Amino acid sequence: TSDLDDMSREYVAAVAELLRGAGALDVVLLPATMKRGRPGTRIEVLARPDDAMALEELLLTESTTIGVRRAQVQRRALPRERREVEVLGHRIAVKVVRLPGGGVRAKPEFGDVQRVALATGRPLRDIFQSAAAQADRAETT
Repeated sequence: TSDLDDMSREYVAAVAELLRGAGALDVVLLPATMKRGRPGTRIEVLARPDDAMALEELLLTESTTIGVRRAQVQRRALPRERREVEVLGHRIAVKVVRLPGGGVRAKPEFGDVQRVALATGRPLRDIFQSAAAQADRAETT
């Protein structure tokens, strides 16, 4: 975790992308209030222990931060898989996760949903619902 109050937001976003590209499991940017009420950004990076040092060095090198706080946390992630379904003749990637207790939840990838909606003239909601329903049906068959 690092706090920044002297770096332009587009550069902060670029640093977040660099961190993701270098192996961060997740990068979150949060608004923060700094000393004397200055607006700032907190960067939180979730990393594997073996990647932490390299990601800290990237953060120290590519941002204006002068320090990084590190804490060990536990992470629980649901088992997931990527599937593809076809909606109105177009392929859509769907992320399917297994819930505790055995249920499933499907989430179509927005970029694919948007592409199909634009190509077909159908509402985003309709494409999303159709893709999710197909992924759910595939699970029960």
